Amino acid sequence: MAQAKILVVDDLESMRTALRQALGKLGFDAVIECADGAEALDWLRSGEITLVISDWQMEPMDGLALLKEVRNDARLRALPFILVSGEATPSLRARANAAGASMVLSKPFGPEALRDALAGLGH
Repeated sequence: MAQAKILVVDDLESMRTALRQALGKLGFDAVIECADGAEALDWLRSGEITLVISDWQMEPMDGLALLKEVRNDARLRALPFILVSGEATPSLRARANAAGASMVLSKPFGPEALRDALAGLGH
């Protein structure tokens, strides 16, 4: 568990901090934070990341656009990718699934939901 390197992408620093702390309590100590999808791509292309947890709504590159970039890159295509949204409607979930999201988490979510999501992905 502790060897996983998780990339948390969210434009709100408070959300990144909360996710990093929740992941730490679950035993994940290698967490990298990025404020948007464009910044995250640099980390992703380093080849060190084993899981992405990304907010959907960000500027200049949102989580869905980041997901599409990941799925279009042969080196990153199989990377587990969780999209997080405050408005996880059925149509939004369908768009995320069509783009290749491993999972969609609805905000707000507690540590149990995060733990279950990670377990479902084999982390």
